[in-house]
Amino acid sequence: MTKTFWSSKARSSAFIGLAFFSLLLSSCERDITLELERPDPKMVVHGIVETDSLMRVSLSWNEFVFGTIDYSNLDKYFVQGATVTISDGITTETLSPAVEFYNYTVINYKSTAMRGVVGRTYKLNIKYEGFDLEATTRLTDPSPLDSFYFRPLENPLNAYDSAARELFVAYNDPDTPGNFVRVFTKKNSQTQWSTAFQHVYTDDLINGGEITFLVDEGKEPYTLESDSADFDKYGPFPIGDTVYLKWASIDRPAYNFWYTLTLASFNTGNPFSTPTPVVTNIKKRTASSGEGLGVFVGYSNYALEPKVVKP
Repeated sequence: MTKTFWSSKARSSAFIGLAFFSLLLSSCERDITLELERPDPKMVVHGIVETDSLMRVSLSWNEFVFGTIDYSNLDKYFVQGATVTISDGITTETLSPAVEFYNYTVINYKSTAMRGVVGRTYKLNIKYEGFDLEATTRLTDPSPLDSFYFRPLENPLNAYDSAARELFVAYNDPDTPGNFVRVFTKKNSQTQWSTAFQHVYTDDLINGGEITFLVDEGKEPYTLESDSADFDKYGPFPIGDTVYLKWASIDRPAYNFWYTLTLASFNTGNPFSTPTPVVTNIKKRTASSGEGLGVFVGYSNYALEPKVVKP
């Protein structure tokens, strides 16, 4: 057995080096007080056009990230009394005030007659006390999904994984470039569609090819029916669940919004990440108009029959 002994000189040098390193680290600590300015008011827009469905628009106000939300008066966060119109190039409808919870969005404007038609382009106009905003979206041709199915996890990490199955989709991409989709799931008696961390896809790399890929169960972390805080249960579906899959084609501006929003969400709180600006398709009609955020998106849904997760 070989033993190594430090000389007193070597030990002294090591201790001096350690002490210097500790001093260096401690000297790097510094209390910083940031005085953050409140942002200018911006209108947050979430407009939804779906195949054969009424138009839905949510208008709300941005909020200071370190502000306090007044849960006793949530109405003040929503834009009331705006003039909201949608045109498809043939007809124009002024949306009516509404109160509806749809895809985890509080809808406060809704059409009464106009419904989404594949192939049409829709233009949204919003006017309200200094705000004059517009956005455009198109209901693209649906991209058919070949099938979706379940299979056991290759390396289950816990008892939940062993009694659950992963969802895979088989997709044959059309040979025309520029296909984008957003994927939703729900199960059993759930009424709202949810998305997973990864929920938008493009054919930029697979145009005209075939691909099979994993789709995680959609989770909304701020809802009561979600258990997304328990990451041991994230991803697969328990055996016996009835699973619904919504495969929705979108246009490139909608894809850019959801993709950059996902990146920005991943990077939140990471001091070493590069800030990701979220790309919005909400634009000012006049230079003097207030700013808008959010998205106006069209979903061309492809119909899929629900499936039961089997052993």
